[in-house]
Amino acid sequence: MTTFMEEEDRKLNSSLPPVEVSTKAATELKQRVSDLLPLDDANKISDEDLILRFLVLHKFKVSAAETKLREYIQWRKKQGVNDILNTEPATEILTHMRGGFHGRDRLNRPNYYATFSTKDLVDLGHMKNTAKVLNAHTYQVEKQRETIKANGDTVFNLIVDLHDISTGLLTSRSAMAVAKAIVQQDAAMYPENTRYLFLLVPSGFTALWKVFKPLIPDRVLAKTKVIPMADAQVELQKYIDPSQLPPSLPQPGRARKA
Repeated sequence: MTTFMEEEDRKLNSSLPPVEVSTKAATELKQRVSDLLPLDDANKISDEDLILRFLVLHKFKVSAAETKLREYIQWRKKQGVNDILNTEPATEILTHMRGGFHGRDRLNRPNYYATFSTKDLVDLGHMKNTAKVLNAHTYQVEKQRETIKANGDTVFNLIVDLHDISTGLLTSRSAMAVAKAIVQQDAAMYPENTRYLFLLVPSGFTALWKVFKPLIPDRVLAKTKVIPMADAQVELQKYIDPSQLPPSLPQPGRARKA
């Protein structure tokens, strides 16, 4: 019998083209970027895997995927991303970017938990250095990718605790700029990093979601689950066994206090 999560995976995969179509597109894209091979990405699974990720993001439109893949490799070179893990970002930035791996889902994929509050984003915005904040975020993403690759995995679930996010964020131009920059960079540079994205949100999140939703690619929206914090335990248990959930999550029907 098919489990709930297997059915969710099936529905998500149903939007992908037949194997023969995806294989043909992947072969063509690999030929088009042959001048870049091997792709200069220290934490890639393989050239073929990275090529497929960009094809999925761009709905198997080879020209669009080629353009963005070239931009990605150029971005890595310009930002020195291959060497980014050699230097840990400043503590005053990382304290506002809390997260770590904890447990696995019901299909044995790892889960990464991150936490952001309005104060985190406002403080990051007050630094007046979005490039430095993005560099720290890139450090974290590359650390995730390094861990995933080392453990023999290919993707992970991202669970973001936003219970301390409020509509007050909308009044801070610098904080909104930082938040948007992070979302846009992840969307453009790290396609198919996550299997599912779970957003654990407070009441009143709708206004913020209206701002950020248009920044997220359709493919990512299809795998995004927006869950009221009070329902986090019940909803996440559909995907993750209770023994694999962190104890910090609120019990069913009880929202965590800010």
